[in-house]
Amino acid sequence: MSKGFTLLEVLVATFFITVGATGAFKLIQRTVVLSSGNTQKLQAAYLAQEGMEVVRNIRDANIVKGSKGQSVLWTAGLENCAQGCQADYNDQRLSPYSGIFLRSNGSSYSYDEGANTLFQRKITVVQSGTDILAIQSEVLWNDRGIARSVKVSGEITHWFDPVP
Repeated sequence: MSKGFTLLEVLVATFFITVGATGAFKLIQRTVVLSSGNTQKLQAAYLAQEGMEVVRNIRDANIVKGSKGQSVLWTAGLENCAQGCQADYNDQRLSPYSGIFLRSNGSSYSYDEGANTLFQRKITVVQSGTDILAIQSEVLWNDRGIARSVKVSGEITHWFDPVP
């Protein structure tokens, strides 16, 4: 009775171990790639939502100024954006869209400081009725050679009407 393995048994065992290890490696590799894509999409969604909030903040600041007696239109700083504009989270007016990439300093995104990111943000503002502006915030990026985008849209109004 033999106490060792035959060459055929060793080859078959090696084959199965190799196939199993290769499959596990491919699964891990695919999971990492998908995770990266999901992270980028989530970041883009948050940046698109931030674009909407920037527009609302500009509108609200204008309404507050107007309620304090300053002669300011509620749409000030939101004009000429039908073809696209851009703004940082703390800007008081939109600037023409130039296609530059957002930068990250580790805690926030802006156009001024930090390392370049994959993301560009384009905000469009169009008059869609009396005292109504249609807003779209689109974040664009390139994911392994494929152009991606996330769009968020909504409407804002002149919500404050002071009582005479």
